[in-house]
Formats: sequence, structure tokens, C-alpha cells
Amino acid sequence: MKTRFSSIIDSETMDLEDLLNVAQQELALATATSHHINIPEELVCSLQELICRLSQSMQSVPEAPANPSDIVSVTSNNSPSSE
Repeated sequence: MKTRFSSIIDSETMDLEDLLNVAQQELALATATSHHINIPEELVCSLQELICRLSQSMQSVPEAPANPSDIVSVTSNNSPSSE
């Protein structure tokens, strides 16, 4: 999963639709897999938050480029901390 996200974020021409598509695929995989093995709830919640933020970003300003690193950073900073 990290490799897929990294390849999109590191590319010069970042496409938020591609990032959203990958996040949705990874969420579907994590959700389906969680019925058989232990998938951390934080992972599922983080993917859901990322999808929500990407969708909002794409709807609010469809023409303006967004910095994907900012979106990912905000999402990971809002994840519940494991203490």
C-alpha cells in the first residue's frame, strides 16, 4: 500500500483522482480482509478520512491543483495515537 501511495505522491504530475482511486481500493481490500485477519482500526479510519478529504478537495475546487503531501500529512496527524 505504501508503495502505491508513494508512487502517486512522488510523481511530478499528481492526479488526485488516481490517489482517490487507490485509497478506495485499499479501503475495500482492508475492509474485506478484516473479516479474516486483524486489520488495525486506525488503518481503516485513516483511509476513510483520506477518501473524505480527497473527495472534498476535488469537489470544492476541481480546477485548482492540491498538494497531496499536505492532504496525507493532515490525515496522518488526525489519526488516533496509540498510547
